Amino acid sequence: MFELNGTFIIFIASFLVFMFLLNEIMLKPVGKAIADRKALVAEHLEVSKSSRIKAESELVAHQEKINSARHQAAGMRNEAAAAAQKVRDEKLKTVQDQGRKKLDAAKTELAAEKKALVDGLVDQELELVNTISKKLLGESAKTNVDREKVRKVLEEVC
Repeated sequence: MFELNGTFIIFIASFLVFMFLLNEIMLKPVGKAIADRKALVAEHLEVSKSSRIKAESELVAHQEKINSARHQAAGMRNEAAAAAQKVRDEKLKTVQDQGRKKLDAAKTELAAEKKALVDGLVDQELELVNTISKKLLGESAKTNVDREKVRKVLEEVC
């Protein structure tokens, strides 16, 4: 059946030596390399986490700066629009004042011309009345037409 002889002992001893050498030469260095690799991966993972956190905080800071710049730009734009509106209002008021002055001057000029024309028409009207009455009544006819009444009538008509 089973015989125990020296070959079996040598085989067991060589197997144990082989296992010991395999452990020393292959398994321990491979285990150490795996542990080192695991430690390196863990270190890189921690570095990447801290880098991500730092990048996110910088992103938030940049977004806040961008928002701040947008608010400042909006404020500047609103100020510029208000200033432009103020300048526009001032120029519009100046133009309206100038227009009003020109209109008043034109009205005054028209009133003076109207008065001069009415005065001229009064004289022509009186002369016309005298001519018609002389032609109708003869040379001896005297007309008694009030100059102011003629002026009032012509002013009402004009």
